[in-house]
Amino acid sequence: MKRRGLDVRARKGYYAPSDEEPPAPDPKKADPVVRAALDSLFEDDAIPLRMTAYALGQVGEDRIRMLLAAEADPDAVAFDETNGRFTNSLELFIQVSSRETGLAYALERLIGLDLSPQVRNRMARTWIPVSGSFDLPPGTYQAKLLIREQQTGRIGTVRHQFDVPAVGSFRTSTPILTDTFRPNPSGDQADPSPVPLARRNFFPGAELVCVFDVYGALRDGQTEQPRVALSYGIRRTVVSGDLTRWPPPATLRTQRLAVGPEGQLTQRMKVPLRGAPPGEYEIVLNLRDELSGETVERREAFVVNAPVDAPVKLPAGSPPASAQPLQ
Repeated sequence: MKRRGLDVRARKGYYAPSDEEPPAPDPKKADPVVRAALDSLFEDDAIPLRMTAYALGQVGEDRIRMLLAAEADPDAVAFDETNGRFTNSLELFIQVSSRETGLAYALERLIGLDLSPQVRNRMARTWIPVSGSFDLPPGTYQAKLLIREQQTGRIGTVRHQFDVPAVGSFRTSTPILTDTFRPNPSGDQADPSPVPLARRNFFPGAELVCVFDVYGALRDGQTEQPRVALSYGIRRTVVSGDLTRWPPPATLRTQRLAVGPEGQLTQRMKVPLRGAPPGEYEIVLNLRDELSGETVERREAFVVNAPVDAPVKLPAGSPPASAQPLQ
């Protein structure tokens, strides 16, 4: 730029990512109405909600990433209809507090909704998904979720208690049991990404998968690879309380988990619901570290609803729409 007749015009300074964590929102500065609803011992049900927690991988030396997945009933949301689209905005507030230390964490977010009629109709069955993640030390926590609809000011809240597992232990992530998938970028041949759900109710014929990761397995001294065996099956809960297997016992499987290129253990299983009668079920996962001998068992409950053209009648003891789902 040393030639004559040229002039350099540039902004002073630049923007760059910071190494410091952004400060958490201060709940004390929240709107008084929101503050009162978050502090209340009771739940507001003007917007029915359900929520659950997923324990994922380790972050740093002493924390586990926890995903709080929730869903809101769209029938309680007043949409504006413009040019065939349904629009509104939801204010999301999540407070998480430790039962042992009293430490508190908070998250605020504005969620814009712009739905096609097809998506709006689908959400009538699946509800509106929302989520937030926190990196937490091991322990017992209580979360409170609040959603306020901007159109009417209507508020819904729900509480959920959850445990953060010990760092470094032989464990699985909380299995994601879902019939909802996020498409991969154009040209990506990988399977669509499963979306964690708060609900555990599915319809016959749904394309259901169960996905989880395994952490804390020992590695072979020569190959540097873990060796973990998995046996799993689906069981149906009969009204009498007895457990019978569905599908037949022949479909129960035992296998060794495949190891990824960086030593990771990720399992993705299809859960066939074709021919499954309505009722309560559970997936039983048994994992064994073949090097250390440690074992882990996970039981993930779910409900198969009646067909969509038939009245939906859940079995006794199934969670109502606004309650926390079975885990």
